Formats: sequence, C-alpha cells, structure tokens
Amino acid sequence: MWCELSQGNFFDEFQLEGVSTEHNEIYMDLAAENLFRALKTSHNAKSLKIKLTNKHCPCITLAVELPSLSRVSRVVTHDIPVGVIPKKLWNDFKEPSVPDFDVSD
Repeated sequence: MWCELSQGNFFDEFQLEGVSTEHNEIYMDLAAENLFRALKTSHNAKSLKIKLTNKHCPCITLAVELPSLSRVSRVVTHDIPVGVIPKKLWNDFKEPSVPDFDVSD
C-alpha cells in the first residue's frame, strides 16, 4: 500500500525534519494494521500527537489524549515499529499509477 499524507489535511501543527532541506521527507514502511489498531483509540481524542521516535527500534509513537471526567488528562501511548528506508533506496519506491476516478451519484 502506498500512502502520502498532506499535513494540512490532518494536523493543526506540523514539524518535519527530513534528511535535508532539499529532501525534507522520511520514507518508512510499517504494518498498516498496527497503525489502524492504534488509531482506533483516537476516535474521541482531545488531541493526537504522532512522532517518529527511536526507542529500542524506530517507531511511530502516537500519544492520544482522551477526554476525562477529572481535570487530569488520560494519555494513551502506542509505539508502532517502522522500518526507516535509507535515502539511497528512495528511487526504488515509485508512486503507483492510479486510474482516474469519478465520484458521483
């Protein structure tokens, strides 16, 4: 599965530090089902932070702030292992061609 996310569609705040200013990207692979399971906890979230971290291995860390009846917020953290793809391999990954689509009644 190929996915490219435009930050403006999803995040109010966004900071990315890629390989360089010229290549301000990060290529990675991950198990989509792991991301899906983690995101299910965020459907009523007050906030969601997504970070690329290096714990015991590279991870996408999701910090989900959930509503609470008390003044203390509840934060659930998910660490999803990812494979960071070295820049020398980026040319091996091409965006798939997708046929034009029509969404109408």
